[in-house]
Amino acid sequence: MTELKIYNTISGKLETFEPKVEGEVSMYICGPTVYDKGHLGHGRSMVSFDMIRRYLEYKGYKVKFVTNFTDIDDRMIDRAKEEGILVKELADKIIPLYERDFDALKILRPTLRPLSTDPKNIERMQIMIDKLIKLDIAYEIEGDGIYFDVSKFKDYGQLSKQKLDELQHGSRIAVKDEKRTPHDFVLWKYKKEGEPSWTDPAGVIAEGRPGWHIECSAMAFEALGETFDIHAGGQDLTFPHHECEIAQTCCYTGHDHMCNYWLHNGFVNIDGEKMSKSLNNFTTLEDTFKSYSPLVVRYLLLSSHYRAPIDFNEDSLEQAKAARNRIQEFYERVKDAPTEEAQYRSFNYRDYIDAFTNRGFDRAMNDDFNVSGALAIVFDLISFLNKEFDRNKKLSPAEKKQILEFLNDFNDIFQVIETEKREFSPEIKDLIKQRKLVRENKDFALSDKLRDQLLELGVESKDGADGSRYSYR
Repeated sequence: MTELKIYNTISGKLETFEPKVEGEVSMYICGPTVYDKGHLGHGRSMVSFDMIRRYLEYKGYKVKFVTNFTDIDDRMIDRAKEEGILVKELADKIIPLYERDFDALKILRPTLRPLSTDPKNIERMQIMIDKLIKLDIAYEIEGDGIYFDVSKFKDYGQLSKQKLDELQHGSRIAVKDEKRTPHDFVLWKYKKEGEPSWTDPAGVIAEGRPGWHIECSAMAFEALGETFDIHAGGQDLTFPHHECEIAQTCCYTGHDHMCNYWLHNGFVNIDGEKMSKSLNNFTTLEDTFKSYSPLVVRYLLLSSHYRAPIDFNEDSLEQAKAARNRIQEFYERVKDAPTEEAQYRSFNYRDYIDAFTNRGFDRAMNDDFNVSGALAIVFDLISFLNKEFDRNKKLSPAEKKQILEFLNDFNDIFQVIETEKREFSPEIKDLIKQRKLVRENKDFALSDKLRDQLLELGVESKDGADGSRYSYR
């Protein structure tokens, strides 16, 4: 068995994974700001790190998986004003939509799901800021808020591989004449009329609300401690968000690192262009699920290496659908295969599967979660075993059990196989029955109309010489 290697953004190298505590892994993933519905970028990030979590658990680790919802920032306030509701009301409306979409994508619920506005997290932010002020690392801009002086942290830029004088301003870094250096970022914004605000029990900082960066530092600290194993998120968070997290956390704790491994997933591109609201190519998960099964979407989001960009379009979705269906059909073929105790085999299925997976599947996954390589091994195995099934229509009970064990292990990580058949509703069953009759009567025009009706209900038909097969899209 090869060692698990992980690409660490901060070192720019593949490193052997060694958790702080043997047998345990602590992970923090930056979650979405809940001012609007979840989009494909959120899906990519959460599916990628869900797969990594599942693989770590498959390898026997006990994983503490923490991901947050950011429920207070400028966008939350602006959207709440647009809708004429409180910021908390907006969060209460949007969070269940994220949970619904993430559940549909088979993303495991986190061990902890902190909110920025949780009182203990607000208190931790205030404690951190109070200390940074006392250390003269944070300072006040009168009437505005408290800022972090990036010149006081010599390693600022280490994650994004930029020198301080070469850094580009991020979208949430405001340029103010009163700043000590142009890249200083806000820790605490003073109270404005109509905005949520909190008081500081220590009385060091005036009433107000947190800046974006301090929120994740505080939530990670509260959930996982001063240092932990893995911090992850989208590539777009590398700078400024994660860079700022490192600076403020290390200055607060006195450690030279916040976590041991930084992982970042690649962008989602729509027809070759980075998905962006400004380009009007923004696609929500909810809308995508109207045309494609969440399992197809999950497969596509997993089918490329998590650090690589992924192109999302109708062609790639159709390819993902065909590939997932092939795995699904093989699973059902094995599950439904008749068994016969006495069968001659020139090889042992278990030995073959073990050799195949150890030679390829496990090695690929241990190479920074190389899913493309792992899936190639799975499809090679399916091709080989399908040929064997064509020659030998039956399996022994032991062989069937062995193959299903492998497929279930694979699915524990990838979650793209529907292991229980979904029952069709009475309406769908009636349409299928009608279509069978009209096809027997060679009324193909009506057959096509019924097929389209089924498709609207999420059911696809595959017509062949031996009849029609129906399955959820």
